[in-house]
Amino acid sequence: MGDDQWVASKSEPGITVSQSALPPAAATSATSRTNALETAAAMLASAGHPLSSQALLKACGQQITTAALKQELEADPRFHRSERDMWALSEWGMPVYRPIKELIGQMVDENGGLIPSYEVIKKLTRDFGIKESSLKQAMSSPPFTARGGVVRRLGNSAAEVRISRAFQESSKNRDDDGPSADEIMDLMGL
Repeated sequence: MGDDQWVASKSEPGITVSQSALPPAAATSATSRTNALETAAAMLASAGHPLSSQALLKACGQQITTAALKQELEADPRFHRSERDMWALSEWGMPVYRPIKELIGQMVDENGGLIPSYEVIKKLTRDFGIKESSLKQAMSSPPFTARGGVVRRLGNSAAEVRISRAFQESSKNRDDDGPSADEIMDLMGL
């Protein structure tokens, strides 16, 4: 590889940025952080897709530490996390990654306090690559509960009334004496 090109990482061999697109080495900490952010922006724009913290750190060289880079990326409105350790340009309009419970809470709140668990799993596994088992665990522990295939916040009395009514209605229409295996799994949120 010549002096005029840089490769983001061995796992992403097709991504190259010319040296002219990267800022010069910094003399001070503040300048280093500014240059690191400019380098990260150039790398992401060149790649056209999210990159890991490590790929961005390699592009920045010795200018900044991993923790400082993540802190600076988080604070700069040009960037956001698109997955747990992947960064994207905000202008791309990708969903913003947050901790799992925050993502679930946002979905519950946007849906009036109740959302089918399969919708949470479908959206968050698709958008962020979160494992289904992690989502089931988070949906079933405080501040949430997953019963009857529905996720809600604990202590949400309006949601509890709607669940109770829906369950009572489904019970009235049932001809047998007990729930089926599928109904039991739905009640358990599985």
